[in-house]
Amino acid sequence: RQDYNASLAEFDKLVRNYPYSPKVADSLLKMSYIQSEKKNWTEARSLLAKITQEHSGSGAAAQATKRLDLLRQKGH
Repeated sequence: RQDYNASLAEFDKLVRNYPYSPKVADSLLKMSYIQSEKKNWTEARSLLAKITQEHSGSGAAAQATKRLDLLRQKGH
């Protein structure tokens, strides 16, 4: 079993310490996937929305938009 909390902490550290890194959007996307796995739907949606707003035009934003649509379809 993966240690989701440790992974979240590492991704969060990257986002906080290197806010202009090109890896931020992908880190936020991975954090949203982990939150989904933990069934923290509100946090997952919040992270996905942040990606679409702050990293529009990126590949991560396109994936986030699709993921938001999927969560809505599933009622999350």
